[in-house]
Amino acid sequence: LEIVEAFLGASFDPQDRFLRRMSKVDAIERGDAATALRQLALALEQGAEPYMVLGQLAWVARSRLPPPRVPRAIDVVFRTDNALKRSAGERRLLLERLVVELCAAAAGGGRASTPGRGRRQAP
Repeated sequence: LEIVEAFLGASFDPQDRFLRRMSKVDAIERGDAATALRQLALALEQGAEPYMVLGQLAWVARSRLPPPRVPRAIDVVFRTDNALKRSAGERRLLLERLVVELCAAAAGGGRASTPGRGRRQAP
């Protein structure tokens, strides 16, 4: 931890990052998309790498959702991963859609959509 703090400087606060990450997880578990999206936006604005965020969200899908809802959540994570790798949309939008899908899965509602599809075409 001391080496990480020395490398990142005074801005590194592991407790703060942990609390924000857990806040996002708690919001997803509650199906609170608005809070989870705010936490995602904050993480991305502070420089979180989209693939790291995807890994955290995949962990939520595997470990924190009710077991009957895990297969659908994993499917949405997989499709988001593929969309990110194919550059099939803006990274932030793909992650936002994933967060909304995970919140819907946690709440037991909604239907999973395919990230990267259904985007509006420019006129």
